[in-house]
Amino acid sequence: MDAILLEIIELFKKFAPHWIESEVKHTITSHPDEFKKLDAEKIKSFKEEVNTLIKNIPEIVNKEMSNIVDFPHNKLIDTKNFLPDFYFDKKDKDYFDSKFKSIVSELGAILNKYEMIVYSSKYINNWERTGQGKFKYSYGISLDDSINSIIRKYYSEEEILFKLEKSNREIAKNIKELEAIELWNNA
Repeated sequence: MDAILLEIIELFKKFAPHWIESEVKHTITSHPDEFKKLDAEKIKSFKEEVNTLIKNIPEIVNKEMSNIVDFPHNKLIDTKNFLPDFYFDKKDKDYFDSKFKSIVSELGAILNKYEMIVYSSKYINNWERTGQGKFKYSYGISLDDSINSIIRKYYSEEEILFKLEKSNREIAKNIKELEAIELWNNA
């Protein structure tokens, strides 16, 4: 699982800068009147902040993905909170989508600072204010095929881990039951 997670992290580091650049260009072209209201100095500052964000993506990804306890497969092997059989029917398959949104969400504050988030009944807004100058990308993100492929591999491996853990628990339960019967029979 660790190798798969490292690959996802590296792919996020490569894909996030492209996504940010694309989102900025989409925002500018979707709201050209608002963009043209910015003077040359503000445009330069806006671009510098976006470039700084892009430069910091590796650190942002590392920070966002650093708590390995949060990864879904680690919840499976938590002996106190073992997930029931229905886990794989209802589990949150959007875990990595959510993580990616967190990684790129700093762009929302930059767009807001330069008044590029337009609130209007005419436009569907991609950004949702989450409080205190923070924003979250509010729609699904189409991740690159290579990322989706490795995420599917992660969930496939996670399912195998789940089945092994379930089997181990059943075996341990059966052994305890047999030991109890043996104690009874030997009494």
